[in-house]
Amino acid sequence: PTTAAVVPTAAPAEDMDFYLKAIGHDQAKYGGDLKLAAHGPPSHFDVYASGTIANAGSASPMYDLLVRMDPREPATLPIIPSLATSWDISSDALNYTFTLREGVKFHDGSDFDAEDVKATFERIVNPPEGLVSLRIIPIGSMTINDPYSITFTLSELRDSETFLGALAGGWNIISSADAIKAHDGGDFRTVDDNPGTGPFVYNDRTTETWVQDKNENYWNPNAPYVDSITHIWLKAWTPELAAAVLGGQVDWGMWLDPKTYKTVLERDDMSGLLWAVPNLSSWIGFQNEREPLNDVRVRQALHLALDQIGLDNITQEFAANKLADKLWPPYGKTYDELVKEYPYAPETRAKAEADAKALMAEANPDLSKTFNFVVRESPQNRQLAAFAQAEWDRILGFKTELEVVQVSDLVERQTEGTFDIISHASCLGGADRAATAMQCYGYDKATGEVADSNFTNFRNDEFMEVLGKFSSELDLDKKLVLGQQMNEILNREMPGTGGTAGGRLYGWYKYMKGLPETAGNSDYNTYHWDFVWLDR
Repeated sequence: PTTAAVVPTAAPAEDMDFYLKAIGHDQAKYGGDLKLAAHGPPSHFDVYASGTIANAGSASPMYDLLVRMDPREPATLPIIPSLATSWDISSDALNYTFTLREGVKFHDGSDFDAEDVKATFERIVNPPEGLVSLRIIPIGSMTINDPYSITFTLSELRDSETFLGALAGGWNIISSADAIKAHDGGDFRTVDDNPGTGPFVYNDRTTETWVQDKNENYWNPNAPYVDSITHIWLKAWTPELAAAVLGGQVDWGMWLDPKTYKTVLERDDMSGLLWAVPNLSSWIGFQNEREPLNDVRVRQALHLALDQIGLDNITQEFAANKLADKLWPPYGKTYDELVKEYPYAPETRAKAEADAKALMAEANPDLSKTFNFVVRESPQNRQLAAFAQAEWDRILGFKTELEVVQVSDLVERQTEGTFDIISHASCLGGADRAATAMQCYGYDKATGEVADSNFTNFRNDEFMEVLGKFSSELDLDKKLVLGQQMNEILNREMPGTGGTAGGRLYGWYKYMKGLPETAGNSDYNTYHWDFVWLDR
């Protein structure tokens, strides 16, 4: 029902008594140093301004969320209490009143209360001038009822699963009101020890590692199980990452290359999982306001010239994801269905290339210049970009120069708009599909100002009208139809192009306990590591 809160996984007799326990808690051992192959290092430390796990992954263990997704059940990721112990939803589904956990302290010794929740979501929803927030959460106002009760009033209607899921996004870490005030409204770009309330506290950070120790005063008496976490910076898909994982230098690694992942699955002492990636993730964005990319015919030509199956063959040696959620673009179609259609199907490639050439000839842009193509540093993204670069030149005579940057720097380039074309572009997905679409493609009709992740500067009134209906529609079938209408507009206007979803390949040693045996598609929201233990 619209107004029903999501039921916690292990609903306690009294909400105040709910404390997360690891899988196998009764047999769990305490102690040990957990070594993680962390994707990074980040180029700044402002999680709120980040669209990459290079920030949130390494910082998250120092923080808590208001509510969180249960990491023990990744297939469904139900919402469970965290700093909020319970919540009530008004009959009109517009007001959410959260009861907060008492007796919680930040790592600097200060007390946690409703003022900290309010200050945090002010930073997220209404960032101060000069700061960026890559999330849109439909909170219109917040009212502090008492030190341990706060009411959020929604600016737009949402079903409760969507709204609570949005709050549980891993980037919505709770900071102290004092710290936010002390750092110009929450500018944490240079602050690596912003105090949190989380299961681990800051110890040390170097250019190679980030060490965090067990929070001895953590409010959950069950957690954390390990004494410390050492995040070791290792870039995605690299031989160095493979060597560290397979050689036992780390206990767990993310973003493995397919060959290493296959080796993990073949070993008796290791386990692995393939986590899904929302379709918005593999994306090449065009600067829609810059010539000649301001001409939709040029953008369409660049899209048609890319062989989708060719792209996937470069970056995927494992089964492509099936679309698990109909409310992600392309709204109800699976990968298998997409690759049977124009322009992706092999039998339509000749037509797609001919149509691309015709569109480019009709637009007749100046192709004597070379266009800037900013690319994320990970190997699979460099491979994807090199493929696109070669195909655009071969088919259309459209020349680009690749500029490889670190992933956090990529986000900076996006928000600054200093690119012609950019990939792997970060358009952050989340539980609130409408907010994600607004963040990626939306703008303020009154001012013309685009959302922080709408770095392509895409503006389309028809899209915004359909998105408005999509945002408040609660009927799933009607919402799906509206989503398909948005997709049709995006396919026609083509603010960007790119690959279908692939997956994130993880591997770990079997002595690392508490990890689930199945995967989902929101693992980035669960990186607190308070639910794992070591059985060495």
